[in-house]
Amino acid sequence: MEKIIIIGAGASGIITALACSQNKKVILVEGNDKIGKKLVLTGNGKCNYWNTEIESSHYETENQMVLEEILTPENIQNTYHFLEELGVYPKIQNGYYYPYSKDAHSLLALLERKIKEQKIEWVPNFKVRSLEKKKGKFIVKSVDKTLEGDKVVLATGGKTYPKTGSDGTGYDLAKSFNHTLIPLLPTLTNLICKDKIATLWENIRVSAKVRLFINGKLEKEEQGEIQFIKKGLSGICIFNLSNKASRSLYLNQTTEIEIDFLPEIENFKTFLRKRTEQMLNPTLEDFLESLLNYKLMFLLLKNAKLDKNKRIQDLKKEECHALEQVLKHLRLEIIETGDDLKAQVTSGGINLNEINPQTLESKLEKNLYFTGEILDVSGDCGGYNLAFAFITGYRVGKNL
Repeated sequence: MEKIIIIGAGASGIITALACSQNKKVILVEGNDKIGKKLVLTGNGKCNYWNTEIESSHYETENQMVLEEILTPENIQNTYHFLEELGVYPKIQNGYYYPYSKDAHSLLALLERKIKEQKIEWVPNFKVRSLEKKKGKFIVKSVDKTLEGDKVVLATGGKTYPKTGSDGTGYDLAKSFNHTLIPLLPTLTNLICKDKIATLWENIRVSAKVRLFINGKLEKEEQGEIQFIKKGLSGICIFNLSNKASRSLYLNQTTEIEIDFLPEIENFKTFLRKRTEQMLNPTLEDFLESLLNYKLMFLLLKNAKLDKNKRIQDLKKEECHALEQVLKHLRLEIIETGDDLKAQVTSGGINLNEINPQTLESKLEKNLYFTGEILDVSGDCGGYNLAFAFITGYRVGKNL
């Protein structure tokens, strides 16, 4: 009987094992004492595992065309149906899919039960030290154990959240078979600003539109809640800009975030005039106090060098321009991202040009496969990364 060794019992490794045909001997090895350690952290423990808009535009990679061959409608649909067959039932909110319980542990319990039912051999505390191939067989070694298999799947994840086991080991194993890596960078993480104002706004939350500019060119925009943290920015919409920001910082490109605190107001000059007339010539403080967080209002006025007690009708042309800039176009230079301990996902990884997009088998080494985050694919917040892990895991499992 053909023996399959899957290295890594995270989301993609588990699904790979469960999707394997029944006439295979499947061994699932994991460096931790439990499976799915990172899975239970997803979505703050609620496990956002899917999205209604699974498509390549929500992912970053150096090889978009290869990614599109992986994320075909057929692969996406087949994977989702497989999750249904396993018993995963969704609660859908704004396109985000959660287990109906909204508890990652319940999903993990279901997957653990399925592993037992299918009699998949599960080897905990197996920290892989080396992977080599001799006479057509793969030799997988830990400190005190050795396994031999006909095929190997690297489902080891990235290098973020290393305490969950994603310590980058898989990259070294892949490189031992001459695979190359797109540079590894943290993503879905916070951004650190150079500007002085960012040292003063900690613990403020606002809804806003944010735009990412790289070398002065608009690259991406998001709208949602921003969390102001010490020296920087956080929140889902910031996380969704962090992938491109991380890459641009790595390339030493000028990286800026522009914040629009009044995104629903398209024509600021008209809004300023009408509101001033309605409020019978208010001060700047009167004008802004129902529009912005109070602390943030004073910080922005100070940044624009405007007196809170000045009447709107007394503002000079350049002062009106300064007010519009700080409210609609506050531009901040980004100098750093959160590190691997803070980031949710690793950007970069195994070059997609080196895998067969139909099977996810290595083009460099027969019977070596890759799934999930180890590949050069990183998605937006919203279930995209877990969905990619499931899609690639299912695809590999069905091709083994």
